[in-house]
Amino acid sequence: MIKMIILDLDKTLLNDNGVITDYSKCIINQCRNLGLRIIIATARSLTALRYAIGELIVDAMICNNGAQIIAQSYNINEFIEHKNVVLLLNKLVNDKNVGIIKVTAKNGEYSNINNIEKHGVKYIYNDFVKQEVFNVYKIMIETSNNFSIKEYQRIYNCSIQRIRGGNKFLLTSNKINKLYAIENIVKHFNLSIHETLAFGDDINDMQMLQNC
Repeated sequence: MIKMIILDLDKTLLNDNGVITDYSKCIINQCRNLGLRIIIATARSLTALRYAIGELIVDAMICNNGAQIIAQSYNINEFIEHKNVVLLLNKLVNDKNVGIIKVTAKNGEYSNINNIEKHGVKYIYNDFVKQEVFNVYKIMIETSNNFSIKEYQRIYNCSIQRIRGGNKFLLTSNKINKLYAIENIVKHFNLSIHETLAFGDDINDMQMLQNC
């Protein structure tokens, strides 16, 4: 029996205009009234997730592609090892195939480009050379077609996933993905992974779709 529903955000729960329709909100509320747990699982940061769902009540939130879990009286934070953050950012800043760099950390969100604001997030400018960033959940990059993902995977102890089929990549701690977070939440609610149902549409959703 299904007791938990996991929903990706972009292009799944959100429509093409980036909003949750009143119909979807109604269905989610009906599911919760029937005792189903509703979980949002997204690569977005916590700030961007809260901006998207507004006052919608859910049972738990998976942010930063599984690096951050927020539920009532239950929180998990998985950061990229700091020495790897330093090495990664130094490499990315000097990689001619890398353009925009966005870093989501515990104390804020940063970018190497000025005046970026998206999904309710105002990025703080950082050239990632003079000022270190600590407690990093994820690094998002936009690249040229010549970017070598295999080179980074071989050298650095991190997970690198392509997002939305283009030249955007998501970097997190090596063990982190949405399924990892779901397995933790399932244990928290004393459920089995076989009692879950997941919805998603992107490459970073594949593991949860195959196992839930």
